[in-house]
Amino acid sequence: MNRFPLTRFIPPLSACLVLLLGVNAGHAAGNMLIGQWLVTGVKTNTSTMRTTRYHYDDARLFGRVFNFSTDRISDNTPENETCTSPVLKHSRMQAAELWGKSMAVTFDDPPPSPTHYELPVAHHSSVDVIFITCKEGLYGGSLGMPKGIEGAWLLRLGDNQLALRWYDETILVLTKVTPAQKPAASFNCAKAGTETEKAICGSIALAAYDRSLAGAYKLRLDFLKEEGEAGPLQQFKQAQKAWLAKRDACRSDAECLEKSMQDRLNELLER
Repeated sequence: MNRFPLTRFIPPLSACLVLLLGVNAGHAAGNMLIGQWLVTGVKTNTSTMRTTRYHYDDARLFGRVFNFSTDRISDNTPENETCTSPVLKHSRMQAAELWGKSMAVTFDDPPPSPTHYELPVAHHSSVDVIFITCKEGLYGGSLGMPKGIEGAWLLRLGDNQLALRWYDETILVLTKVTPAQKPAASFNCAKAGTETEKAICGSIALAAYDRSLAGAYKLRLDFLKEEGEAGPLQQFKQAQKAWLAKRDACRSDAECLEKSMQDRLNELLER
């Protein structure tokens, strides 16, 4: 299969990706992949006996953002995979072959399938897959099976929705961010007053991190309340208050805010 650099890929991409992206040939199919994509699902193998780092809809991955452009692919996941000068390769195969040759399993696990990942893909259906090569090498080059299918891959699930083979044997569901889509934080953005709150409400990525943090904080808070010990509960609330002050010191610096929220999210989930 020929490889086409994205920078020269618009006419060939329309022909090559039309099945993947599910658009009519008259549309600018090449532009469908370009843009911002939000992780709206984190799928894990429901049949595995292996202890995994990530779990179903893990807050460290759910809500993260992938940016696809003609010269770069980037994300704000913990893996922070970067790809420059991306080149796409389109391939057609059976879903059973794709899962069987790319998703690792333990000795006691049954052969992996889309069903085990709760994805709307028939096990024996023919699917169109996108593999990506970067200037740095194969995208997600450490993923996959030896002597099998290596690297990350993309698979169409529906209109403006893709599956991305990711780390720790997860599959991420990506939904394309529309031009009209507004950031949705855990608080009412109409009442945002500080520089930090306004910055969060002005960014899809920061607002998603804010929601992830709010969910993780509530889980930990509810757990401590159930434990019924006043000391740890008070310490936890004080730690959150101190962190909020540290976060707000970033003011409107998006990079500072994202780093602060990522660190705090990891702290909350690793307790």
